[in-house]
Amino acid sequence: MKRLSVKTITIIGVLSCLSFLGMLIQIPFWVDPILKFDFSEIFCLLGTFMLGPVAGILIIAIKDILRHFLVTPDAIGLTANFIALSTFCLVSYAVFKPFSKNKNYLIWFGVALLIGVVARALIMLPTNEISIRLYGLNPQGWGKFIYYSAPLFNLISGTVSSIIMIPFYSFYNKNYIAAKEE
Repeated sequence: MKRLSVKTITIIGVLSCLSFLGMLIQIPFWVDPILKFDFSEIFCLLGTFMLGPVAGILIIAIKDILRHFLVTPDAIGLTANFIALSTFCLVSYAVFKPFSKNKNYLIWFGVALLIGVVARALIMLPTNEISIRLYGLNPQGWGKFIYYSAPLFNLISGTVSSIIMIPFYSFYNKNYIAAKEE
């Protein structure tokens, strides 16, 4: 197993903290106010693409653990958030990795993020149904939420995060990856 350097651990900690703070800034979704967009996804994505998938998962886990202990002990919702964001980050990373050295890397980056958004929306269909059952509710009464509101939210939220993420990654790629190669 590869050991993490102090620098990597520090970056993971900083991105986890920023992600936690980004999770506190919530914008209600107009279709269903239960769903709220937050900015935590951007830092999780950035960590995944900067440091790799293990670091991305650690950032997501630390953010959710901090939220559980400091804000709200909602284990079901945070687990669903972990599944959604992990799927988004890992699928996007896996799709982009083979094309990261390509001269058109930003196009491939955008394509990878969009594929990650779709994967997130799809994985959340069964996850939301299971979550509703775990809350003790009848999924039949929540059909509109499971099959309309939540997928629409996941698609829009992921797309907004992706659009915000592209300039961050472009800056990182130009200033840090290019410097490593020189």
